[in-house]
Amino acid sequence: MYRWTDLDIFSLRLVEMIFDETVIPRGARLYKGMPRGMHPRRTRNFFLTSSARTARGYGPTINTYVATKPLRLFVLSHRNVKLLLDKYPMSAATKVMLRLALGVRTTRARQHLAYKVILRGKGYLPGARNTRPGQRLSVGELDHQVFEKLSREFLVPEKYDGYYAPAKPSIFHGGIFHSEIMISRPLHAIKPAPRVVAPPVQRRTVPQAQIIKRLPALFVEYSKTQRRLLRPYGGFIPYLGGGMAVKLYLEARAIKAPPKVLNTTDFDFTFAVPKRLTSKMGVAMRVVAMRKVMTEHLEGFVTWLGRTVGVRPRITVKDFVPPVKLLPTTGKRIYQVISYGLQFPGVAKPVDFVDTTLAHVPGMSREHIHHVFSRSFGMPIERLKTMYKNVLVVLAGSFVTKDPALKSRNPLTGNRAEKGLKNTARLATLIRANAQSTTPARGLVNAIKRGDKKTALKNARLVIKNLTRK
Repeated sequence: MYRWTDLDIFSLRLVEMIFDETVIPRGARLYKGMPRGMHPRRTRNFFLTSSARTARGYGPTINTYVATKPLRLFVLSHRNVKLLLDKYPMSAATKVMLRLALGVRTTRARQHLAYKVILRGKGYLPGARNTRPGQRLSVGELDHQVFEKLSREFLVPEKYDGYYAPAKPSIFHGGIFHSEIMISRPLHAIKPAPRVVAPPVQRRTVPQAQIIKRLPALFVEYSKTQRRLLRPYGGFIPYLGGGMAVKLYLEARAIKAPPKVLNTTDFDFTFAVPKRLTSKMGVAMRVVAMRKVMTEHLEGFVTWLGRTVGVRPRITVKDFVPPVKLLPTTGKRIYQVISYGLQFPGVAKPVDFVDTTLAHVPGMSREHIHHVFSRSFGMPIERLKTMYKNVLVVLAGSFVTKDPALKSRNPLTGNRAEKGLKNTARLATLIRANAQSTTPARGLVNAIKRGDKKTALKNARLVIKNLTRK
């Protein structure tokens, strides 16, 4: 049974505020540069960076720290800050200072004026007549004041460990202001790195590019040792869907599959509720629980990666509501998606890795889960009949729907036809695995392979008609 924590209760207040966040894994190293002879003294709102080179710009003395737990950090992006200014109950002074420091909803000229008049800055600052949108303006005293207020009024009450600010363009700082990390309560989150280097742990020395390529296999290897995703939950039934579910099912049955089936690299989990949710509170409670379950699983995976291959990527978390909210044929209704990525050192963009979807799936129960295969992989896998139906609905729906997002997956006419062709290959392989397929379903696959749009549309309509009757 799921147990609610203070974090969950606080997070329910954010149901209309979907913030991006990131998680720095336990054991990650962080750096702080200081002038020679000085030592850090602050016990609150501690500024660091993940780059020793960046830290060296603040002084030749580099202090190294280690995260003592997974650090949940608010992403200080323009999108998040605008949402914060609009929705969250902070003081007017804090909002004004945030706009000034981060350049949100102001101009560079106004920032310049505030620097000279309010902050009484005496140094040269460009942008006196620049009416373009504001940019990051970092002034020591301003930063300490505004982020002290942000911690007290938002970060600490919402159980964030601090914030992560990605690098931002800024005419005030030579063209770009580096990324930074601020920890609200460092005594509870980081500790100085030990000076004595312990004997190295035996690890697999694998190049990072090879690790990224092997991520799906490594994730499966880790999940096999866990039971977190297999536990029964009162609010929903999790299961793995999409191409990875088909791939693992075929692997469990030792059935050969074409490259379009095997080349799947991401994991799509659905957290299904058997009854439709009718209140925002009901949705919020399950979104919080879903986030907690998968975030803890990925935190464990990243820690395991650090022990086994010596790399600890940073977890990125984004929430959104997808364009396709309802599949009319099955009645599946999507409430919210949480997308997880892994940011590796030296790689420009995070690797898209896991999507979790909170959805109402009529009639869904644990009877639809293949318990033997699920225990084998440490992830809930659907039975063949259910998996076959889910793939078939999406493929046939791409021909008959008016929804542009689903229509784009049409394997013959869509602008994302590659996704439809992958679904076609998955369906053909599941039919070969003795799924109880119908004549229209087989006809649909054959017509797509021939490129026969007219016959494919005819069979797609028959498929939808048959599924609607059941």
